[in-house]
Amino acid sequence: MINKYKNIIEESLVALCDNIHRDNGLKESITYSVLSGGKRLRPILMLTSYSMYNTEYDDVLSFALGIELIHNYSLIHDDLPSMDNDDYRRGLQTVHKKFDEATAILTGDALLTHAYTIMLNDTLNTKDFDLRDRKLKAMNLISKRSGIDGMILGQVIDIEDGLLSLDELINMYNRKTSDLFNAALVSGSIIGGASDIEQKYISDFAYHLGLMFQILDDLMDYERDIQIGKITVVTSLGMTEGRHLAEMHYNEALNCLKQLSIVFKRDTEELKQILMYINDK
Repeated sequence: MINKYKNIIEESLVALCDNIHRDNGLKESITYSVLSGGKRLRPILMLTSYSMYNTEYDDVLSFALGIELIHNYSLIHDDLPSMDNDDYRRGLQTVHKKFDEATAILTGDALLTHAYTIMLNDTLNTKDFDLRDRKLKAMNLISKRSGIDGMILGQVIDIEDGLLSLDELINMYNRKTSDLFNAALVSGSIIGGASDIEQKYISDFAYHLGLMFQILDDLMDYERDIQIGKITVVTSLGMTEGRHLAEMHYNEALNCLKQLSIVFKRDTEELKQILMYINDK
């Protein structure tokens, strides 16, 4: 199931990059960044959320691509020397190392703006006024969750000097990771036609999924983080308590899906598969 959605995204991203005019000086760096691999987890989550309401993906695919472009832009900027100063991403040189820092900044800028271009073009071409309104609401949510009160805020917290408390670390994880998961999952359900109450359960699921995802990353990087003195939730709590916290968020996410299934009669099996897949990695 995951591979099915991933293949849809990969083929569409290749077409998106191919359609960039050859005279655009950023075509090479955009293609390098976008097609350098990755889990495609956020667009997969959007397609999976939408699939609870509709099995045809034409109305949501541009938004799934948009969320992936936003994610890629954030990674490019996160890797910059002024941020995390990373040389490699997904086993390849980061964009600023492969090209140069100015190109990396502009590539990230281009991906962010192009994400909204493709979502807006799709929305403007939608004839059904109710569906068009839902797409506008989805785009508004994506903007909020990836913007100054969402993902960007998380990045700001991340680069601030000083030790963060456990609550501050959780807030940073929520902003940096859960908010973009939220954008993907809830906007997919909005376009599909979910009620406000359903969206609340999906939003809660995204919160717990995002925190579980980030804590599991901390667990994998624990030894390295200890060596370099990086403060994370797991280095703060220890491995045992970190595992317990990840398990707690896993169970809470499962409970959200259970409520969607029981109360709203939604088929949540695919979202459950993704949750279990992430938990087992």
